Amino acid sequence: MISYGPVKELVGGAIIALILGGLMFRSRYFHNLPIWTFMSFAAFIAIVSGLVKPNDVEDYVNWNVILFLIGVFNIGALAEESGLLEYVTYYVVYKVRDRVRLIIVLTIVLGVMAAIVVNDAVAAMGSLIIVPLAKVIGVDPELAILMLAFAVTIGSTMTPLGNPQNMLIAVSSGVQAPLSTFVIYLAVPTVVNLAVTGYILAKIYGVKGGPVKLPYRIPEEAIRNRRDALLAVLSLLVIIVALTVNDLLELMRKPAITEIGIIPFTVAAATFILSSDPRETVRRVNWGNTFLHSDVHSYGWRLELRHTYIPLQVPAARRREPT
Repeated sequence: MISYGPVKELVGGAIIALILGGLMFRSRYFHNLPIWTFMSFAAFIAIVSGLVKPNDVEDYVNWNVILFLIGVFNIGALAEESGLLEYVTYYVVYKVRDRVRLIIVLTIVLGVMAAIVVNDAVAAMGSLIIVPLAKVIGVDPELAILMLAFAVTIGSTMTPLGNPQNMLIAVSSGVQAPLSTFVIYLAVPTVVNLAVTGYILAKIYGVKGGPVKLPYRIPEEAIRNRRDALLAVLSLLVIIVALTVNDLLELMRKPAITEIGIIPFTVAAATFILSSDPRETVRRVNWGNTFLHSDVHSYGWRLELRHTYIPLQVPAARRREPT
């Protein structure tokens, strides 16, 4: 860990206060500013104040994190743009006809999608279709919004692909076989929590069992681009299989990829030439989230918190010490 002098510690505290204050008051006073602008301005202060030396800036950038985010977000954007996520949602509605069971199953399905595709894409898609869908099947739209919010939040914890926080843990904590470890320990409790959440929401809002009115759109109509939808499915499968195989190689102490961010990035890079509109796919990526979480990782990696803590115990081959 780096030990800063009093002045630099003061500057570091001011940077954290700027970030937290900006995020807290953004909705009231700074609503026109994207979240990532606060992180960028904090980086500016860190450099001009001398907290970070200009020649050391490259050391603060974790390309493994950035490549992982870019790859996963691009595949998620492709799945959203093609209509694949909407197709899965409508397919569930057509298969599950009971209203209470539908709430529970939809909560589970949205959560699992968030774990595989990345929660941002599922939240963006779900916010557009879940309210009209709720009105069609005869449930309170407020219930639908809460169901989506809880589903993407709970479900995304199940894998490193689900949200950037999990990804940071997977690539930086030194945990062995990150994808397998996440799934082994979190799959069952996550699915159970999703099912219980759906049931509780249905009870709170007084949803009665009974057949639902089917939406006016059949699942196949949700697909806007079949080629891109198929490409998104294949890309997700390749990423999951590649991460799983890499986990197995690591557990068997065979040569494996330690910088796993290159896996989703490489798969995403191969999809652009095959997709129908690469510019639209890139445009739909939440670049602000990419910058935000990569910056958060950089600050968290470098700032020293003065309290007693127990370091994470990881195998020596996987342990990374900050410089």
